[in-house]
Amino acid sequence: VANPLVYGDYPKIMKQNAGSRLPAFTDHESQQIKGSADFIGVINYYTVYIKDNPSSLKQKHRDWSADTATKFFFKQDTAASSNEPSSLQIVLEYFKQVYGNPPIYIHENGSLSLSLSIYLSIYLLMLLTTDYSK
Repeated sequence: VANPLVYGDYPKIMKQNAGSRLPAFTDHESQQIKGSADFIGVINYYTVYIKDNPSSLKQKHRDWSADTATKFFFKQDTAASSNEPSSLQIVLEYFKQVYGNPPIYIHENGSLSLSLSIYLSIYLLMLLTTDYSK
């Protein structure tokens, strides 16, 4: 998530999966961006689960979704607009363990309203259908 800002480069798995579609940092760019964040901002509204999906890496037409080699899903017993309190704790623990406990500001935390849920669904649909390699 924040690898370029903390370490100056993308994670190895990201470079492996996206390949030449992922623009590479020059040494100068890497040094400029490494450690450049004063803090990490977190917005937490709902929990999405992921499951390993390596078969997506074999698709002929690849996009960012296929490059993640995951399937996204919600728990069957929860609505897409629900938020599990433990999800924020998991995110914060991840940043602590992976990025050395950087300063984090929680900008928003809560549940999606119907209007925001619709907006977010449209936004996610746009992301899924946009060719990011241009």
